Amino acid sequence: MELLLHNYSLNLTEKAFSEALLCNVKHDSSVLVAFSGGCDSLALLALTCKTLGSENVVACYVNHNLRSKEELDKEISLNKENCKKLNARLVICTLEDGEVKNLSSTLGCGIEASARILRYKELEKIRESEGCCFILTAHHKEDQVETICMRLSQGSPVTSLSGIRRVDEKRHLLRPLLGFSKKELSSYLEDLSLNWSTDSTNTDAYFARNSIRNNTIPRLQAIWPDYEKVLLSLTKLQFEGKNYENLLHLYELWDSHNTDIQLPQTFVYRVLKNQAENAGKSENFTVSCSGATFSYYNGNEYLVFDSEKKQCESFEVKAENGVHLPGNLTLTIQQDYDQDDFDKKALRIDGKLAKGTLRVRFARLEDEIALKNGRKKVFKLLQEMKIPPVLRTMVPILVDDEGPCAVFASCYGKKDRLSVKFLSSLAPKGIPIYIVK
Repeated sequence: MELLLHNYSLNLTEKAFSEALLCNVKHDSSVLVAFSGGCDSLALLALTCKTLGSENVVACYVNHNLRSKEELDKEISLNKENCKKLNARLVICTLEDGEVKNLSSTLGCGIEASARILRYKELEKIRESEGCCFILTAHHKEDQVETICMRLSQGSPVTSLSGIRRVDEKRHLLRPLLGFSKKELSSYLEDLSLNWSTDSTNTDAYFARNSIRNNTIPRLQAIWPDYEKVLLSLTKLQFEGKNYENLLHLYELWDSHNTDIQLPQTFVYRVLKNQAENAGKSENFTVSCSGATFSYYNGNEYLVFDSEKKQCESFEVKAENGVHLPGNLTLTIQQDYDQDDFDKKALRIDGKLAKGTLRVRFARLEDEIALKNGRKKVFKLLQEMKIPPVLRTMVPILVDDEGPCAVFASCYGKKDRLSVKFLSSLAPKGIPIYIVK
């Protein structure tokens, strides 16, 4: 009798998950599971393998190198064991020691935010190489409640209580566990006799979300037993009109920067006010508030943080192992490639034609680039590309001792341009390719 109840419980969980997942993913699709090895991500991996078949699932573990080697080695060993049991392929990405802290210092953000930026970059890189349609993350009911509490603590408007979005098409993210509680997930794993690891930093109150989870919510529960049910019901409210669509898009744009800063209410109201006044028109406008700048320019919307602009003021490095750029972008040099099979959008540059050392920096007002039809101010070129003024000093360019050699406008969805001196011959095999993505 116990066995029948056990199987029935499993079937209920798996059925509910299957319905949630298959709303956005086809049976034969390949997906990438963001796999930390904790309870939530292990349950996500097990349920995804059950629904799609393990042959269509890739688990990706990102080692941020923020904990002791002993703890990490133990965690990775358990992850390999669990993936073997589930017959799921495991990809391990290891960040350089100190990489997270260096990015945190460069961008002026917290460790959580910089780790998240680097983690999602690695996940997207693996998703592309594996040909997966989505990155699945293990956000669940309690994560949703924590997010709402964090936004409430920052005085965000009531419409922000829509919470974490289940699907983020732009970043290829899918969160199929938002309807599940942590207790359901842990019970499911116990039924399968699977053990999970626990991150020691989850109890560190230095991190805002941990403080909300371990201190605020237990106190909230003590005085308001139905808090979770009520808060989650707010995420189902349907707000109508263009104003709400604009608000959701603004939150999506803000969240895409993976910042620790919560979207301020004053900033929201000022942006929505300008959008309402501009309805049906095509006037450009800019709103600056609380360390961020929102621009509507020629039909496109852009968001820039002051920390990103400060990075641009002093940015000038050799791009050897990858350079972090504003907008969660990275510039890399591909040292070797197949002449017949390379990224057609990449710029092939013959280093022998450069004068002096090639370096990467951001565009400056005085910069000029020699193009086929003559010399042109880089800022004029960016203006013609309809890149807004607030972003023009944040466009990376390649320079040698004579000046600009290439303009990487592709980082804002435009076309890269190459100096005329590099157009005389295609770079032979073995010459670096500069890529921004």
